[in-house]
Amino acid sequence: MFLNYLITKKLIDKKTLDQHLEKIKKSSSCIRYLVQHQLIPPDLLANASADFFQLPVIDLLQYDPHNIPHQLIPITQIYKQWILPVSQIQNIVTIAILDPTNTEHLKAIQFQIQQQINFVIARHDHLQTMIHQITMEHHETTLNNHTPINSQTIDLAQNDDEPLIHYINTLLQDAIKQQISDIHFEVDENRCRIRFRQNGLLKIITNVQKDNATRIAARIKIICQLDITEKRLPQDGHFKLYEQDHYVDVRVSTCPTIHGEKIVLRLLDHQQLLRDIQTLGFTVSQYDSFMRAINKPQGLIIVTGPTGSGKTVTLYAILQHLNSTEKNIVTIEDPVEINLPGINQVNINPKIGLDFARTLRAFLRQDPDIIMIGEIRDAETAAIAINAAQTGHLVLTTLHTNSATEALTRLKQMGIKDYDVKSSLLLVTAQRLIRKLCDHCKKTHPQTKQIKQQFNLPDSSTLYQAGQCEKCCKGYSSRIAVHETLSFKHSQAETNHQTLQQRALELISQGTTSIEEIRRVIDV
Repeated sequence: MFLNYLITKKLIDKKTLDQHLEKIKKSSSCIRYLVQHQLIPPDLLANASADFFQLPVIDLLQYDPHNIPHQLIPITQIYKQWILPVSQIQNIVTIAILDPTNTEHLKAIQFQIQQQINFVIARHDHLQTMIHQITMEHHETTLNNHTPINSQTIDLAQNDDEPLIHYINTLLQDAIKQQISDIHFEVDENRCRIRFRQNGLLKIITNVQKDNATRIAARIKIICQLDITEKRLPQDGHFKLYEQDHYVDVRVSTCPTIHGEKIVLRLLDHQQLLRDIQTLGFTVSQYDSFMRAINKPQGLIIVTGPTGSGKTVTLYAILQHLNSTEKNIVTIEDPVEINLPGINQVNINPKIGLDFARTLRAFLRQDPDIIMIGEIRDAETAAIAINAAQTGHLVLTTLHTNSATEALTRLKQMGIKDYDVKSSLLLVTAQRLIRKLCDHCKKTHPQTKQIKQQFNLPDSSTLYQAGQCEKCCKGYSSRIAVHETLSFKHSQAETNHQTLQQRALELISQGTTSIEEIRRVIDV
């Protein structure tokens, strides 16, 4: 058994494997399951497969995608089965594969090609990169000959032979795998640029012809039931994706520009948004203050930070922690980003007069225990929230301020008296999202001595800067939240809390991030 071989080679421990064994048995491929759940590094998994099945390993990135005979196998089959012809010399075809255990597929390929075939193992991330490039180029050349097909069901596990649908599905699937937050379709005079926002920064993925951009826009509008003939006014819509046993909500925004419609898709992955509080990046002391506050029966908790700083994730983590059949929890959001079972959620609709203040007043007549207000935007909502926090309700909300202390000033600017703020406020937490350095390629910072002196960092610490490798995105692998928590005891704010800047510098000295990243996000 291949799985037992992995254990003997100490590539995975038996306890971890046992935790996944039932799901592996139900999956179509144990190797693809290991890949999708990142249980074994790609290079080690490829080498183990090669050793066990006695097949050679190739470095797929050494091949030019324009010179490989991928036309020997239909593009949809390449994408679905993770196989790729890489060379054809006379009557001998070499095909890179991920999973040698699927003998039925391999036999079908041999029958299909009717030539001598040499199967070789390739790393899954290299296969993914190459297949993505080939499928994108293939569909770009064939889009002009097809028209969109109306379909309201977006199941990314189902491959569609219609090139436009397959092109968009491929794009969405890659975005989910890379944990992309937004996809931008931007038109100019001659083309449409497609960009992904990853870890807070945009990167160019590809360019398509402008005519094809029009077809892509029409297809997206059809999916979310927007008016495909309306190109002069902005439109908003949404749809759901189903990928690998979980849902992703997609918010769609269109806006007319001088060259055509710009479309932005925001991907709200349930697995990424629904987090446990322990994974939010709090220090031990911050976590203790945070937990004390959210377990109080009444009071006001405010999460602050700019757009895209993870405020919604923090609020949803609190709601998940507090959710029980003994409590009546209500939320007022613009819009509701994820449906939470057992919680009463409302989308505000200012066009018909359903704003934050009106909905909040209505909910206060419905016996709530916990109220989440997506954002305090005006004095009326602020006054009602403060009153609710003083009369037996736990109120959670957000403000757009740069620090925890500035939240107090903002409430005063909205007309809230000092006494009311101090008597109701439990905790304010400010946060930012910063990128973590990739552990595989980070390198010692050449200006370590100067930075330590400038910011008074410990002499024993080692400072790093971003490198570059195939495992990361420009030297960074993911993001972590930096918090500043200001808690209130007996109406008094704590005096020794750690600021955003102090916490950020602490992460630099720990080697978690770089001074360049901190300066990009936080004013230090």
